[in-house]
Amino acid sequence: MYTLHIFFFLSLSLSFKEFQAMERAIYQLSKDKDMKEKLKKNFGIQAWKPKLLFAVVIRQIVEKIADAQDVHGHWEYTPPVKPYVIQDGITSEHLWDALFYLNIKSREKAKPTRLVVLRDEIGMSLSKQGVQELYQFLHTLCYGYAFALPFQMGPTGISFLSFLLLLLFLFCRIVAFLYAQHYSKWIGEMVLQRDTKVSDLSVLKSSRLLQHRPMLELNGLFEKETERK
Repeated sequence: MYTLHIFFFLSLSLSFKEFQAMERAIYQLSKDKDMKEKLKKNFGIQAWKPKLLFAVVIRQIVEKIADAQDVHGHWEYTPPVKPYVIQDGITSEHLWDALFYLNIKSREKAKPTRLVVLRDEIGMSLSKQGVQELYQFLHTLCYGYAFALPFQMGPTGISFLSFLLLLLFLFCRIVAFLYAQHYSKWIGEMVLQRDTKVSDLSVLKSSRLLQHRPMLELNGLFEKETERK
């Protein structure tokens, strides 16, 4: 097993040296003789050099974006609902960055989250749909992290590469865990006393997609069902 693309999503507290350390680890791993023989024999690859995307996540930034509307002769400013393209001002000239309003519950008071892509060897920024593809990747990572692990049932045949992939997914989990935790608490608040089984949940009836998301906090529901039996 091998990978062609590796994503790094780090918080602001981590510096660029962590990314350089992973680059050196990938380089040393690609020079291993046993690794080169296995890749050549199993996959027909002469040299393993995955493309990297390194991004930094900055939460609660000072800058905010507002949508101005003329209401009865005076201007009112509301948080944006539709996607916007900012051409100058708070964005970078030499880096690819984007601002996301992720806290929908308190949108008026929420500060945006800034995502800065410091290195894009994959070329996502060259695509016209690059921002949408990056956002879709983050959304999928939040709800599909557990299923995205390539070795859930144990290590693969390439032990060194498996250990490296585990470290990379742990970095990505910093962002995924925060969103999954918030979503899990919101679902837990929707459980009512009259609900005795999972199919009774009204929030699941409203959206079939929610039934396949693994972060539902239903421990209290299962305890009530056990007591009744």
